[in-house]
Amino acid sequence: MRALALLVAKGPRLLLVSWLSLPVWLRLLAPPAVMVTLWQLSSITPEPSPPSVVRAFLHNGAHIVAYATLASTFLLLRPLPVLLARSIPFGWALLSVLLSAAYGMVDEWHQSTVPGRVSSYGDLLSDFSGGVLGVVLALAVLRFDRNLALCVPICLLVCATCVSIATWVSW
Repeated sequence: MRALALLVAKGPRLLLVSWLSLPVWLRLLAPPAVMVTLWQLSSITPEPSPPSVVRAFLHNGAHIVAYATLASTFLLLRPLPVLLARSIPFGWALLSVLLSAAYGMVDEWHQSTVPGRVSSYGDLLSDFSGGVLGVVLALAVLRFDRNLALCVPICLLVCATCVSIATWVSW
């Protein structure tokens, strides 16, 4: 039982450390792979269906997961010792979020050209907040940083607010 508790507690960190042990050239493939996947998914014309608030909320919530993943793939291009150092350049974390948000803007534009798809500022907010969540969560898990871990619930609340805006506010 103790082994299972240890795996649950340290599993995500072991996963990230294992990822960081891969060669850089292989990790460099992750951001383009995520971007291509997002592009393909946003190219799909949705099938007509009756309006559903639950479906819309889940669809908008997927932006959080997608852009948290994208931002963390950018962040995890740095070597492990740099990410574990207490003085990781704020600029790299910010760049990871901004790159994912910039791609979100490109994908929202692309989505606006697909029949049946809608582009919105709420989606952009969800993309940005998802990117912030991905970076904060990855750093908190890697470093066992209590201060960053305390930021995760705040990030989740902001993400939920952005998804709510994307679902119920049309602008």
